[in-house]
Amino acid sequence: MKYPDVLSLYQSKRGRDNGAPVTVGNNRTLRKLGDGTLVIALHGHDLLQYKTDGRYFARDAGYVTSTTYKVLNEFKPDGYTIYRRGGVGKIITPHGGTAEVSNTDMVEI
Repeated sequence: MKYPDVLSLYQSKRGRDNGAPVTVGNNRTLRKLGDGTLVIALHGHDLLQYKTDGRYFARDAGYVTSTTYKVLNEFKPDGYTIYRRGGVGKIITPHGGTAEVSNTDMVEI
C-alpha cells in the first residue's frame, strides 16, 4: 500500500477526515495525525506510519508475534517483505536492502 491507498481507506470509513481513529479490522485502527501522517495500530500500539512525502516507518512495538507480523504484512508498502525469525523482525526493501524491525523506535523502510 502507498500513502494514497491508505488515505482512501481512512476516508472511506464513515467519510471522516478529522483525525479520529477508524477501525480497519479486528483490533486494528487507522488514524491521521495533524501533519497528515497515517498510522496503523494494533491494540493501541503503533506499527506503521505512512508520511505524506512517501516515506514509511515500521516497528513491532515489542510484540514479535504472528498477529503483529500479519498486520505489518497486511498494510506494508508494496514490494517490501517483513518477517520474523528467532524473535527478530526483518524488513527487505524492493531494492534488496535490509533493516531490523525495532521494538521501540519507528524504523524508516
